Amino acid sequence: MREAVLAQTQKALLKRFAEIGGCVDYLLLDCDPAAGDDVTSGETHRRAAILALEIIRQRVAAYAAATSQQQGIPIQKFFSLTIDHRRAASLVGTRISREEFLGPRYDAGQDSLVIPSGGPIPGGYAYAFSDPPYSLYDYGDRRRVSEAEATELFHAINQEVLGGITAEPIIFQWPDAWSNYFEKGKEWWGSFLWTFANPGAGRIVVLAASTTD
Repeated sequence: MREAVLAQTQKALLKRFAEIGGCVDYLLLDCDPAAGDDVTSGETHRRAAILALEIIRQRVAAYAAATSQQQGIPIQKFFSLTIDHRRAASLVGTRISREEFLGPRYDAGQDSLVIPSGGPIPGGYAYAFSDPPYSLYDYGDRRRVSEAEATELFHAINQEVLGGITAEPIIFQWPDAWSNYFEKGKEWWGSFLWTFANPGAGRIVVLAASTTD
């Protein structure tokens, strides 16, 4: 299993999402059937989840090192992502349905995100995508991103990055007590980790999110 090379369309969509304040990390991993990778297997999904956090850890470390050198800030001042490999080795994921994955902030009848102005934190991918602590915001136009715009981007990312969400996707939800990546979200917004694959696909997409204000 290795990190996939992103297509230009995928890069553009994820860049746009980051620019408006999106806080879901997408890690695309190509499976190697010759090495025993099987997108229907919980064990393959477990290894994908761990590999994804390791990739994020490397990115965080590279950013810290580069910024420390450029700005003369001691490296100790930067966040250092850690992974408890003992706990990771015994992770047990929960297989969930498409509906459970999307969560209550997705209206299947209207095929649309639901972005209320307040209320309880419901969880689910639609929530993690559309409702970061400071809302999705277009800083260039100085306005909040509309529900229709967010839904359009949501569908585009799901199609281009996840490969579409079929009727019977293979989705696992994972515990979050094995890396400090998840600690900020535990304050109130939430912390999430899912692995996603479509039947017959040769790729697992890991979706991770954890943040606070």
